[in-house]
This record gives sequence, C-alpha cells and structure tokens, in this order.
Amino acid sequence: MTLSAIWPPSVARVLAFVAVVAPTAAHAQAFIGPGDGTAESVVPFLCFDAGASAATIELSLMEQAALARMNPMPAELLFAPKFNANQSWGVGDGTPIELTWSLVPDGTRISDRQVSLSLQSDMFVKMDAQFAGAGGREVWIGQIQAGFDRWSEITGIRFRRVSLPGQDWDEGTDQSFSSSDRSSTRGQIRIGMARIDGPGGTLGYNYLPGGGGDMVLDSDENWSLAPNFLLLRNAVTHELGHALGLNHVCSGDARFLMEPRIDNNMEGPQHDGIRGVHKLYGDAAEPNGSRSAAFDLGTLRAGGSLSMGTTPGPELEAPASVLSLRDSGDEDWFSFELTESIELSAAIVPVGLVYEDGDQDFLTGVCQAGPIIDTAPLLDLAIELVDDSGAVVASSDAQASGQSETLSGISVGPGMYAVRVTGVPDGISTGAEVQLYTIELGAVGAGPGCIADVTTLGATIEGAVGYGVPDGIVDLDDLGIFLARWLAGEPSTDLTTTGDTLGGVPDGIVDLDDLSFFINAWLAGCP
Repeated sequence: MTLSAIWPPSVARVLAFVAVVAPTAAHAQAFIGPGDGTAESVVPFLCFDAGASAATIELSLMEQAALARMNPMPAELLFAPKFNANQSWGVGDGTPIELTWSLVPDGTRISDRQVSLSLQSDMFVKMDAQFAGAGGREVWIGQIQAGFDRWSEITGIRFRRVSLPGQDWDEGTDQSFSSSDRSSTRGQIRIGMARIDGPGGTLGYNYLPGGGGDMVLDSDENWSLAPNFLLLRNAVTHELGHALGLNHVCSGDARFLMEPRIDNNMEGPQHDGIRGVHKLYGDAAEPNGSRSAAFDLGTLRAGGSLSMGTTPGPELEAPASVLSLRDSGDEDWFSFELTESIELSAAIVPVGLVYEDGDQDFLTGVCQAGPIIDTAPLLDLAIELVDDSGAVVASSDAQASGQSETLSGISVGPGMYAVRVTGVPDGISTGAEVQLYTIELGAVGAGPGCIADVTTLGATIEGAVGYGVPDGIVDLDDLGIFLARWLAGEPSTDLTTTGDTLGGVPDGIVDLDDLSFFINAWLAGCP
C-alpha cells in the first residue's frame, strides 16, 4: 500500500515517529522521524539493538541520511523550542483540551513504524496472559489509565476513554494517521500492541498529534514486571508525552521521563516535560486568565492557609509545579473567600531547575549537548490582591526574577478576593518560556491562640501534663519546645517561606527562617 493511498498528498502534517528503548545502557537510543508537511515525506528513524555490528549500523544510518536528504526536516522542527514541545492537538496556545483514547481489539491493523499497516495488534491476548496471576485485565488496563490520569493531574488536559458498548476495546478499524479521527467508539489516541524487536529493545513508539497520536507497544516485553508495574506505567506515560506533542529531551543525566531511554528509578512526567505540555495546553488551573474565570482556592480562615502548585505524588525526581505562566503575555487568577477579618500573607514562589536542554541528532539519533538553562528566573513574577469590586488592595513586584514575591500583614475583612499573577521577561530570555510557580496564602496573626504559645507553663517534657498544650502565656518553655521540634525537623515548625521572616507562609522547608519567625513572635508576646 502506498502512502498516497492512505492520505491525499494535499493533507499537510508532520508525521513524526517517536520510539523509546528499554532502560539498559546496552541499547542504542531511539529517535524522532521528520517530515516536510506531507505524508509522502515520512522518514522514520531507526533503533538499533546492542548486538548490531558497527558496519550494519553505519550502513543503515547512511541509508537513513540519504532518505533524509530527499525529505528535509523543516526548520521549525530542526530548531525545536525549549522543553522540546513540537506540535499540539489544538492551537497550542495553552488552551485546555479534552482528548479521547481507546484500546484496539486484537487483529486490528496497526503501523509497523514505516506508516504501513502491516502489523496486527495482539494486546488483549498477550496482556491477559501476562497478568493472569497479577490481577488480570482490570489491572493492566488500570496501569494504562494511570498514564493518562498522571498527565491530566498536572496539566490542563482532560482525557476520556471510549469503547464499544460492553467491551474493553474500540470499534477496531485500521489505525488512522489523522488527528481528526474521533468517534464515540474510537479514541483520538489509540493503543495497540505487536511484536517490535523482541524483549529488552524498543518498548514502543508513538506518533505526534499531526500523525494521529497513536501508540504501539512491544508485546514481547514482560509488562507485568515488578515493582508495581512501573515499567508499563512509565512506558505508556512516556509515549503519551509524544502523543501530546513532545519530542525527546537529552538532559545529560537521564532525569526526565521524556529521555530516549526509560529510567525506572523515577516515575511519571518531570520538570521539562511538564513545562512543555503546559506551553501547549495550559496548567492544572486553566482556564483562569481573567477575574471572572479565577480558579477557586476555597475559604481562608483565621490561622489557616491555602496553597496550590505542589505536584501530587508520586514524588518527582526534579522540582516542578502544576501551575505556570506560559509566557509574559499570560496571567493567572485565583479566588478565595474570607468569612472574618484577618491579617493576610501571600507568596508567589518560582519553581526552577538548572539542567542541560539537549536534542537528539536528526540523522544519528544520538543525544547532542545542549545549552544549560535555569528555569527559575525566566519571568520576573508580580502579585496583586484584588477585592470583589476589582480594586487592587495590595501588590508586589519588588524582587528580581527567580525570587518570591510576597504580601505581608495585609488587613482585610470578610468577602471575596482574588490574586492575580503576572510575569515579565527577565531581560535575558525572550519571555516565551514557561515559568513554573506555586501560590501560598496564609492568615497570620489572626484567630484564636498565638503561634509562639506551644506549651503549658512548666511542661517541657514529653508526656508531662500540659506538654504541647497552649496556655495563653508565651515564655521560655514555649521556646524550648519549639527548638526541640525544630531541630527534629517536624513539619509543624515550618512557619515561613525561605528568605521571609515576617510573612509567615509555610514553604515545606524547616530552616533558620522558621526559627527567626518564631523568636520574633515570642519576643512580641503574641503575633
């Protein structure tokens, strides 16, 4: 079957092919295939097993290079932007989207990596057999579902699985390479399985959105491997990164999910991939680009706090956030309610990482050295507190890029409020980089009790009557109890953000700033 028999020559797309190899240094890296916008130009890259001879690899790459010269890669792909985002299902401007997905039934014709429908899926028979003693079909489908759920947790994307009524699979038509292929019984992202190259080599491959976004996994792999089926979850989640529009990234030390090789020492999308997908589809709070569309953080009560941004478990290998500004033209709004008068503190904390941002070489598939980037100071953040009438109650743009912006001791009464987060370029970047951040709100110095009153007079020994019970008196006993807890690193002693000894917004780190904040409160008697 010719390519033109599958797609008319006028159909413009970039059918990039992406594969990922097993987590062993013995195997060569897989790579991305180019295209010049038409189906006839698809040139999939090759993936080599460690046992292939140097002569064989060299000859294959020479043939590949010849094909590539006849089908040059467009400049917009050759010079991919940071975080290696390539293309999206929508307009790619941070707009949230819903995508459907499905599993193909056995016998469905799927791609052989050459965009030829010569393979037949054997997913159900192979996976049912592998998981027969590990919970059966419900378990392995649940691991695939977990990959979609993870991307949804940390981005503005929502996924919905579709199938034939009463079945676990879709309608079973041949794999399509169209991004518009969708029905109530056939997902946009379809997952099949076939033998690729035997165990321990290529784990799977996936097409970018312009090529239909479909996934093929290697049925020769042992997907039921312990611990906790992490290989399957990571492979699926990695391939979904390509389905969403991400290329591979080469960080130099394999700390990201979207590296060419799967690293099962961590789980799920990491810093670079999260930034890339936020650029294309927005963050977990989208759409919240206006006061009327503000994301509701809930009710802030005296003595309490509200926060958002911390990435839900499993714990990430590299710091990240579910919140971001996609560029200097973006703004985020968060609303909250007060039911009483408080002293408000607020903080916007940039989340960054220093790492190498390399690409795979177009012709050889080898990871290339890239620039060292620091994603903390990409945008100079600013914060505004706005009341229900739209009036700005307080604002802060005092710190340099890469530093937190805080509001402290703002007296406000009951009502609805909003926080507006913006950012401008740091003077070095173009402002088109995704800036991750977290938001933290606290009601400091309000409500019952006193933050420095932590124990009863004379009760300094654990187990004694009144130990750890506030008694309305701030004295040396309270300081002693606090010091013991602080030295032990107890979370309850996390009182303020690093570098801020007056704001009182916890940041997840117990350090000298927290001790300083407590001592100030103790000396003041009761903040």
